[in-house]
Amino acid sequence: MTATAVTAFVVVIALAAEHVYARAAGALSPATPVEAARAEVRLPVAQVNDGNLHRFSFTDENTTVRFVVIRRPDGRLATALDACQICGPQGYYQEGGNVICKNCAAVIYIPSIGLPGGCNPVPIESRLEGNELVIPVSQLTEGKIFFRHH
Repeated sequence: MTATAVTAFVVVIALAAEHVYARAAGALSPATPVEAARAEVRLPVAQVNDGNLHRFSFTDENTTVRFVVIRRPDGRLATALDACQICGPQGYYQEGGNVICKNCAAVIYIPSIGLPGGCNPVPIESRLEGNELVIPVSQLTEGKIFFRHH
């Protein structure tokens, strides 16, 4: 019975350690605050064009909306809220070449970021103008519903 109790204790400790490690590994990087000018947020393409997940925040009427930008393998920049319709505003983090939902640990197929469905980040519209990525503020203010006091 002692061996069974010790084994059970070791298993519980191992599971707890794995849970703590998994949560720490999925910590969100800080969001870079951005401001709007003429109802648009403008980001230099060079700042977000490296294939890594970039997190930003925009505050409107006391609600902070997080959004992400990543260059997909096809070279296009994808913009999306740092939230999904299934898991809410838990956010996403990048681990190597994968983007992962912090809430459910779903691996998000990077070419699908910017498209709706599943646990994908909620897409928002953006466009390129010269060397800038332009995001209409209306896209961010519509996303406030995901970030209000969850």
